[in-house]
Amino acid sequence: MLPKSFDLLGHTIKVKLIKKLLDKGVNVGESNDPENTITISNKYKDGDKVKTANDDYIEHTFYHELVHQILTKMGEYKLNNNEKFVDNFAALLYQFEKSKKFK
Repeated sequence: MLPKSFDLLGHTIKVKLIKKLLDKGVNVGESNDPENTITISNKYKDGDKVKTANDDYIEHTFYHELVHQILTKMGEYKLNNNEKFVDNFAALLYQFEKSKKFK
């Protein structure tokens, strides 16, 4: 489940889930640092077909965009532009979040 908002370094980041293609279907998520928003689409293009993303895909995309927000707020612009790093870090955060257990 996606949060509606959260805070980073005194900025409130709003999260929007939309039910239409974002950026012509090329991207499923978008982080906008100046506007303090993360937008996630539940639609994506697979060739000529528009498909609906499953919950895992949507949540992983949220963590990917969260990492972009964190790195930008930290001033780590070089790392922020490294999509491999961002996506791997997001995958690890998401795996932690899904697998954590409390006893």
